[in-house]
Parts: sequence; C-alpha cells; structure tokens
Amino acid sequence: MSDPVPGALQLPKSPGHKRPPGPRGHVLFGSAPDIQRNPTQVYLALARHYGDIVRIRFVLWPTYMVFHPDDVKHVLQDNHQNYNKDVYTYHALKPFVGEGLITNNGQPWLRQRRLIQPVFHRKHLATFGTLMSDATVAMLKQWESYIQQDQPLDIAAEMMRLTLQIVGQVLFHVDLSDQAVQAGQAFTTLNKLLSDYIHAPFPPLSVPTPRNRRLQGARHALDAVVDGIITEHRLQNADTGDLLAAPARAGRRNGRRHERSTGARRGNDTALCRA
Repeated sequence: MSDPVPGALQLPKSPGHKRPPGPRGHVLFGSAPDIQRNPTQVYLALARHYGDIVRIRFVLWPTYMVFHPDDVKHVLQDNHQNYNKDVYTYHALKPFVGEGLITNNGQPWLRQRRLIQPVFHRKHLATFGTLMSDATVAMLKQWESYIQQDQPLDIAAEMMRLTLQIVGQVLFHVDLSDQAVQAGQAFTTLNKLLSDYIHAPFPPLSVPTPRNRRLQGARHALDAVVDGIITEHRLQNADTGDLLAAPARAGRRNGRRHERSTGARRGNDTALCRA
C-alpha cells in the first residue's frame, strides 16, 4: 500500500479561516484508492499524522474527516441540522437502495423515520431478542451435526442465512432463510462492486462495462427478493405490525396509495441493505 499521508496540501490561506491539513493523494482519485485498499489503516494514519479534522479529496470532491469524539457529537447530535447527506457517496448509493432512511434528508427522512418508529417500540424489543436467540440456537444445533460428520462449514453463508432469517421474521414476518444462497451471492457481489464503483466511478453506470453489468445483475437479484417479500406480505392481507405494515397504515390514514407502495418498497430496500 502506498503511504496514505505522503504530504500535506499546500493551500492558500484566507483571512479568518484555516483549512485543515491533509494528504495530496492520487492525481485523479485523491485518497479514494488508499481508503478502498485498507480504510481502517488509512483513517488511523490520517488522524495520527494530521489531527482531529483532516481534509482529503475523495475522487473529485473535497471531503472532511472528523475524528475527535466531541467533534463527531457536534456533527451528528448537537448541530446536526447544519449537515445533510447531499454528498457524492449517498448519491452513488441511491440507484441501489432508493430514497430511504440511508440516503434521505430533511423532512422526507423525518417522515419515514416516524413512520417506522412504532415497529421498534420497546414493547417489541423483548420479542425481537427471543427471535434472534432462537434462530441462533437452531443454527448452532445444526452446526453440531456438521461437526459430528466432519463436514466443512461456510461461515459467511451461514451468517448470511441467519441474518436473513432474523431480518425476515423481525421486520417483515416472513422466512427468508431459503433465499440465503441467492441473496447472499447478490449481497456479496453488490458490496464489493459498489465499493469499487464509489471509489472509482468511471465509467458511469449507464455504460455497460463488465463491472456495471454485474452490479445491475446483483441489484436485480435483490429486487426479486424484495418483490417476493412484498407479494407474500400482501397475500397475508393483515396488519402484522411489522415494517411493511407501517406504510400501509399511513396509506389508509392519509389515502395515499402511492406513498403506501413506495414506502413499503423503500422500507424493504433500506432494511435489507442495512442487514
């Protein structure tokens, strides 16, 4: 790996304002290639070499890294209204996760946050914990049979299956464990290629390069999982109190069928991606 901090930026000073220091980075992509190769090592090196606030160039965009806990608290809590998600990385995510809690800003974010908040009320948390524990115990019992037969285990695949089972039961009242192979492969492909795309977004998604075709294929595979969840939930035709029922309740109260359907879709996309 190249030195993530080869030299400080030589920036002109402006009266009353001092830009934080930072590395020069790659001539085209700035610090993005180094971050992509080893983000933890690069972040630690930046904080150690430059201090609590560091200015880098992420591809074409100036970016500020905030490391001190007090400064992080200032951005995320004390003065959060002064900051938003109108930045390159979130724009790059939107074609894949939609306009949900991960990418939304301002009032749309607040409306969606309030919409799903009842799902995570403390009265539901004990039930969530029981479902998670039961699923984990069942998985470990299955592992015992593999051990007794001296069979290998694909830990990544097993954890993906467990995650999908828990997410499906807790958030959507459906069992997704049977789709672990399909969804797991799509997640793995999407995570890797999306990271490559964010760190080097050339050529754009509209150009059918091999990488972009694989990205779109993984997205379509996840879309199929999401569509299946929505279809199964609609067939139940009941208010189960889960994440999908929240947009439906809002749609009934407000008479907004469009918001009900798009809210359900975005809720699935957000939850699956965060899982």
